[in-house]
Amino acid sequence: MNEDGEWEEYVEEEEADKPPIAYTYMGSEGLPIDADDEVVDFCMQYRIPKIEGLEECHNLKKLGLRKNLV
Repeated sequence: MNEDGEWEEYVEEEEADKPPIAYTYMGSEGLPIDADDEVVDFCMQYRIPKIEGLEECHNLKKLGLRKNLV
């Protein structure tokens, strides 16, 4: 998140000859989270650097993360 409170894409670069690893942040436009959801289930190709963006999900009963690199 930048100083304006907007989500920015984070890209990790370890080796010059490999393409950079791009991460998608939970709660961003690409991985939206509705505060009223009871179930949040991510089953896709995104790489999530850390579990976040759940602060407003007071009704959350189940969090599913499948096929992700967390």
